[in-house]
Amino acid sequence: MKSRRELKRLLLIPLLLTAATAAAAAQSTPAPANGSITGRVTLGGKPAPNVIMMLSRAPADAMKNISVMFEAKALIRTTTDGEGVYRFEHVASGRYSLSAYAPAYVAPPEPTATFLTGRVVNVTEDRAVEHEDFALTRGGVITGRITDVQGRAVVGQSVTLTPADEGKPPAPVNPLAASPFGNAMYRTDDRGVYRIYGLAAGRYLISFGGAGAGAFGALGKQSYHEQTYHPGVTDKTKATVIDLKEGAEVAGVDIRLGLASQTYKVSGRMIDAATGKPFTAAAVNYGAAANEDMKVLSPRALGTTPNARGEFQIDSIIPGKYHAFAWFDDDSEFYSDAAPFEITTADAADVTVKVHRGQTVSGTVVIEGVAEGEAQARFSQLQLQASNRGEEISAPRQMTAHVAPDGSFRIVGVQPGRLSFYINSFFEPTKLAILRTERGGMAQKEGVAIAAGESVNDIRVVMAVTSATLRGEIKTSGDGSLDDYDLTITAMRVGGEPPFSKHTEEVDAGGRFTIDELIPGDYEVTVTAKEGAAPTSKPATAKQRVTVMKDSETSVTLTIELPAKKGK
Repeated sequence: MKSRRELKRLLLIPLLLTAATAAAAAQSTPAPANGSITGRVTLGGKPAPNVIMMLSRAPADAMKNISVMFEAKALIRTTTDGEGVYRFEHVASGRYSLSAYAPAYVAPPEPTATFLTGRVVNVTEDRAVEHEDFALTRGGVITGRITDVQGRAVVGQSVTLTPADEGKPPAPVNPLAASPFGNAMYRTDDRGVYRIYGLAAGRYLISFGGAGAGAFGALGKQSYHEQTYHPGVTDKTKATVIDLKEGAEVAGVDIRLGLASQTYKVSGRMIDAATGKPFTAAAVNYGAAANEDMKVLSPRALGTTPNARGEFQIDSIIPGKYHAFAWFDDDSEFYSDAAPFEITTADAADVTVKVHRGQTVSGTVVIEGVAEGEAQARFSQLQLQASNRGEEISAPRQMTAHVAPDGSFRIVGVQPGRLSFYINSFFEPTKLAILRTERGGMAQKEGVAIAAGESVNDIRVVMAVTSATLRGEIKTSGDGSLDDYDLTITAMRVGGEPPFSKHTEEVDAGGRFTIDELIPGDYEVTVTAKEGAAPTSKPATAKQRVTVMKDSETSVTLTIELPAKKGK
């Protein structure tokens, strides 16, 4: 189980998000709300009245998008009139997500890099954004029944909908049921029946069970089903593909499950590597290596606390290769090795998780271009985070550096390997960005290398205030239309170091873009145009150098030569 401290922190997330967004609002002057967005919604070419239109802020930062979803006033709603026309008035400058909420219908797919579904729209002061039209189509339905090996209904369980063609995802489904991982999860009723509606035309697979059904495997169950596809096969290549036409209903997409497979358990001890004595000041978790590059474990359980002898047991594990590791609070002085084990057809026993006392790393945070008094005020709100990974498979470890009024910080529990610093934008309202991390005056582009037993006290994390905004418009000098291309805009700070200096945004349907929270300075701005998701030719580009100023907005127009799309 998670420690009380961890559970308390999880319960406080909504409160912290509210405080963070309120603090952000208190620190900035509201922008003039003089813009507007208008458009028309149609269904089959005819006006679609009484459709709910939703408008919300769409920060570029994915974590800040999560924060926006908790903000009480983040979502603005209006309804289309008898002619299908909608209008949002008094809209402040900024980047927005615009969507039509019509669960039984489908809107054209909109490319988006955010957790918020919808069309990206950029609004500038005193400007009317017009013709943001939505042509809805009637959604399709897939329905069926899930039964066990004895023909009994499988009640209250999730089925998984996935695109049958890899690399060709369908249009987004009902946003209230969308999963952030690309699949949509739906539950069976008391008859074992599921019904998925509002689907775009396309080719789909329906499945049930498997580790992919949840991040935590079997979740306390003594048995589980392998991922089983319609009509009842575990081999994905033998699954029946559902070919769904626009507005059609495909019934009888049933799944008959086979015999449930048994889950197993892993047991062992957690010890202090230096003394060999039991260690009880952490939970034990398990997971598999995330990938070959990161070599970091992905947690698969909620964790369990060892007893006074350091003994632990984790139940309900499906077959596979894993590692057990200790799960610490952010400010713990310890880290652990990753202990490998494998589950095949029996429990795994005698797994030893070794815990080490970590090293201490200290240094200073400085904010360029900010007076001492202002810097101290920002330090009081700053949560500087650090992640640490070893050279081999290593347990996930996040640490919080508490920044003192003079900018000094100290982190404990650091393992040999590489240490990276970042600002947790989920909570951070201070509008700061990391320029670079230094050690001994030298920039550390790939993280700070920490050797075993080394004392590190000369870290310098250099930050700057992100007070500049770049707004712009894309035009074409060729025969092609912007509508025929997927446009992205990238601003790279001249002289900066990736990833801190690179900002990439989408361009909306009107050719407008907004990149906010930039560090003042010179940027090379590049627009890239791709003809569809899988272009056959090299993307067209155009570049321009732009200077953005502190506490101000800079406007720019980029012209790119686009040829007419083939076949037009």
